[in-house]
Amino acid sequence: MGEIKSALEKALERAAAIEPDKGKLEEERWITKGKQSAARFLEDREFDIKKELKGLSAEQRSWFVKGSVETFLANLTLPSREEELERLPLVMEGLRKVLGEAPLFGMLEQQLSQFFSQYLATYRQVETALLQQFAPRFREKETLLSQQLGMPVKVAPESDPEYQAAFRQHIGQVRAQYEQHLSQVKAQIRKMLLA
Repeated sequence: MGEIKSALEKALERAAAIEPDKGKLEEERWITKGKQSAARFLEDREFDIKKELKGLSAEQRSWFVKGSVETFLANLTLPSREEELERLPLVMEGLRKVLGEAPLFGMLEQQLSQFFSQYLATYRQVETALLQQFAPRFREKETLLSQQLGMPVKVAPESDPEYQAAFRQHIGQVRAQYEQHLSQVKAQIRKMLLA
């Protein structure tokens, strides 16, 4: 009579028979190295990412560039404050260093800068319009609370649930439109740069 094997024993036998794809492992290693180097470049202005490319074979270089470009593109996000606009030149510099200088970069950086600035302006317009729309409600609540408490009360928009719900809804719609466009831009960049 034959031996009965557990599911674990069968799975271990099958796993032992699987040979790892050395080429795929090597590719993943260099993609990961590219991602790590790009992240380090964004954090450390003294880091020389170009130096990381020296001595690589064409294939290794291709994988490294693929990983670093993905990290740089992942850092192209819609800003929530003006200060975040300062990240764009750094990301573009990183792309230039791993891909080489191209006339496309200057134009692309200018367009993205305008796009992000337009997003922030739209964000502020929505915020201002909602504050104006809710101002009578805030004054009404302030008057009511002041009468109840016997002292002046100021209602902060951040503490008003109705305002916050309306703000999240409107900003969510604006953000979704801009995110969709940004995703298309990133896809075009990948297509152009990694073709």
